Amino acid sequence: MKKDTMFSRREVLALGGALGLSATVPGLLRPARAVAGLVPDPAERRYDAVVQVFLIGASSQLDTFDPKPGSSSNAFPTIDLGFGDQDRKAVRVTTFLRRIADVVGDGKGAVRFASLRSMHHATGAHAPAQDMMASFWSSPVGAAYPALPVVMNRYLEGAPGPLGLPSVVLSDPLGYGANDARGSILQPALEVVAETDPAAAMRLPVGVDVARATRRRDLLSLVSRAFTASRPDVATKGWADGAEQAHAMAVKGAAAKAFDLTGKALVAGSDARLQRRLTLARELVLAGVPYVALGAPGHDMHTDLKARLTGRWQQELDPGIAGLCSDLAASGKRVLVVVGGEFGRTPTSVSGGRDGRDHWAGAFSWGLLSINQPDFVSTAIGDTGPDGTWTEKKLVDPISPSAVGGLLYRVLGFPMKSETRVPLADGRLALPVDGYQATTDFEVTDRSTPITTPRLMRRLFQSIV
Repeated sequence: MKKDTMFSRREVLALGGALGLSATVPGLLRPARAVAGLVPDPAERRYDAVVQVFLIGASSQLDTFDPKPGSSSNAFPTIDLGFGDQDRKAVRVTTFLRRIADVVGDGKGAVRFASLRSMHHATGAHAPAQDMMASFWSSPVGAAYPALPVVMNRYLEGAPGPLGLPSVVLSDPLGYGANDARGSILQPALEVVAETDPAAAMRLPVGVDVARATRRRDLLSLVSRAFTASRPDVATKGWADGAEQAHAMAVKGAAAKAFDLTGKALVAGSDARLQRRLTLARELVLAGVPYVALGAPGHDMHTDLKARLTGRWQQELDPGIAGLCSDLAASGKRVLVVVGGEFGRTPTSVSGGRDGRDHWAGAFSWGLLSINQPDFVSTAIGDTGPDGTWTEKKLVDPISPSAVGGLLYRVLGFPMKSETRVPLADGRLALPVDGYQATTDFEVTDRSTPITTPRLMRRLFQSIV
């Protein structure tokens, strides 16, 4: 259970037993939200779902989304994707992304690709950088802002999809704070460990039918009524709501079916844990969950870069992400798959005789894979120089994490306006990301000026002018 849960493990297990559930569903027994969920604006919404793949440890942009052919910084061959960047130069990725490149094709089909090459912030330490990129706040105040899946859990409450789950986090032992509410009253998302059997926690146990489970729920409600009536606060309401949600989930059975991977074809890849996370992300999106986040650890490669990249990308992430995109493309759903970590890697470590790259916050890349959205433009935005050494003052079209955070809220139908503010731990209401980066709209000829969310949207969607 997360540190901000208001109930002890013993209390939660007791509630689960009273309901007749085989286990407790993490995340559902949270204090109720103080602010009602929103309904996405159909005019703003461009995707049915977003899947975020966080590369824990920070993958090298030079060896994935921003290679530098001909430079001493480059360590691997590259693939020309067949379309151009903002300056009509060929967009390339390394050969570790060959299967993703095959799925993308010429960038005009069902799966399209864009690289955000000039993202930056000033923190090269893992923990604070992960805090920033979990919330998309690019300054130390990011530690006070709830992570994006938590905010999505609140925003999407008004349109949670058929399963009634607005946001799901597929947990990893080396988590990056993806489900941290930062002490606020917001409920974290439903969080499960894909390597276990989460479906078991969502079924009625053997020998307990719907009528019996309902009687147990009613008995619990009767016993609790006197207590909750005299304590009309957030905690008691959260208890009652959690009990009702857990009961409904177990009785209906749809969630258990979506989380059960028995007999379902797994996406490709040599890492069984990552396979299960990516496959479960696919199944949840197909079942109507609008936001899914998962972590992929193992990217802090200071040594043995070539061997570790081969294992992590060529054998695991590249086939896994490509398979996820292919399956979602066949479903007809509009999905944005977002891939990136907390910062980038140094451009020059591989040239000093050491096979590795160190931390580099001055410029890094995230990849966007757009599925079944014909308005999306395959491209690359930003330039980090011929050797990848440019930093904030020299970057072409620099991109703040807040601009990307604003993009993710916008494409799911939430424009950054007063009604989209969230409560922080100190009681203030604030936009979930830096309002200047997420809302300011202007066009300039000076390409050293940071790209804000509205400008980023115009570059990625051809219908926005």
